[in-house]
Amino acid sequence: MLTAPIPGAAQPQLDAPATPTVAQTGSAHYRFERFNVPSADGKRMYDIQVGIPKRSVPARGFPVVYMLDGGAAIDALDEPLLARLDQGGSPPVLVAIGYAGHPRFDTDARAFDYTPADAAKAQVVDDRGRPGGGASAFLALIETGIKPRVRKLVRIDRRRQTLWGHSYGGLLVVHAATGKHADFQQFAAADPALWWNYGSALRGAQAFAAQKAHRPRSISIMVGGSEQPSGNARPGMRGAMRLSVPASAIRVLAEKLGASGHHIRFARCEGVSHGAMFRISLVRSLLDVATNAESIDALSCPADAPPL
Repeated sequence: MLTAPIPGAAQPQLDAPATPTVAQTGSAHYRFERFNVPSADGKRMYDIQVGIPKRSVPARGFPVVYMLDGGAAIDALDEPLLARLDQGGSPPVLVAIGYAGHPRFDTDARAFDYTPADAAKAQVVDDRGRPGGGASAFLALIETGIKPRVRKLVRIDRRRQTLWGHSYGGLLVVHAATGKHADFQQFAAADPALWWNYGSALRGAQAFAAQKAHRPRSISIMVGGSEQPSGNARPGMRGAMRLSVPASAIRVLAEKLGASGHHIRFARCEGVSHGAMFRISLVRSLLDVATNAESIDALSCPADAPPL
């Protein structure tokens, strides 16, 4: 386990970015395409932005990173970062999966899409009353509705597909990595909300970790802050659900997954807030793919990735 001191920051802003994104202003290193995909139930429209490196396509295609909370992920990119990805030698295609009409986050939609169903309950809701349980349908949509569209735009190396997410997105990444829900070779989770539904997804991941790995998964996990109960500071606002799982649960899960034969990379970024982990973890994940570092054991918290 690696730690690195980085100043904390407030929660990421939920409203529109104050300035145009690099996808709008243009880049010397990437070109951007955009399309929409409806949800299977017709209740949500996904805004897909695809960043494609401006270099010759490798024979096997480019690696690809699918980024949840795509509007905020695009806003976290800048030209210096895209230049570093290009200089890394293996720049990935960037697929930002956002929500039409919501430039950064759609809190209700992500609460549904990024959370798994619970067989013991007809409906699951989070601690703010937002319905959940749409993870399987959302992951299926990525496979059947988004990936084929991306492959029409650019050749993809299907041996190097990464799924990245933060908070509820991190929960979805853990769920996908420890189940049979998605065709990815690398999974990158930041501050996954394992407390959701009183830890039901955590228990599923623990059951997966208890089995010997016949097909080892490659999972990177980054967390911020210290291992204190996640709701201690403001229990009235966070609610019992967020207090139901100790903050150490993700570290313990990572250790168990590693012991069962999976390739696990874990880093705790000391002094970093939950919101700041969004960009810090995204930058680390993108740079690791660009430099072919996904397979190494070390995972560090980049000190040069300022928060949103």
